[in-house]
Amino acid sequence: MVNLSASCTLTPFSCGTEVLIERTREESVATGDPIENPGANLNVEEDDGLASTLSATTFKAVQASDSGAIQRALLRNGKVVNRDIYNGNSEGYTPVRACLIEVEFLSHPTALETVKLSNPSGVAIKQKFADDVSVDIFNNIRDQP
Repeated sequence: MVNLSASCTLTPFSCGTEVLIERTREESVATGDPIENPGANLNVEEDDGLASTLSATTFKAVQASDSGAIQRALLRNGKVVNRDIYNGNSEGYTPVRACLIEVEFLSHPTALETVKLSNPSGVAIKQKFADDVSVDIFNNIRDQP
């Protein structure tokens, strides 16, 4: 059993979790940024499904150690690591799901100490998180059409 009491004392936007997926071409054009950051997500719904599931799992893990954590809304943002063109997806062939998970800043000394691998609670937290996220990813792959 892991019992943690860290609470975020930073600004609300630095506490909790955030999950991002690539935006569509239309969303990229609307921001005026289609050349530098083209978007073009070909499987938004699938990415959104995986991201929503992982967001809930990530938030649950963070909230266990930070009662002040905030689960921010899913963002569609131009991040290179999420781009379908780099993940092997193409028009009509989109087997790869992608999302980026951001976890609160660990500048809070208690939060940082809690998740250090040298700390027994850090090992337990990371293992539980890894187990839960791996189940989510496995289920997403298994349930693909």
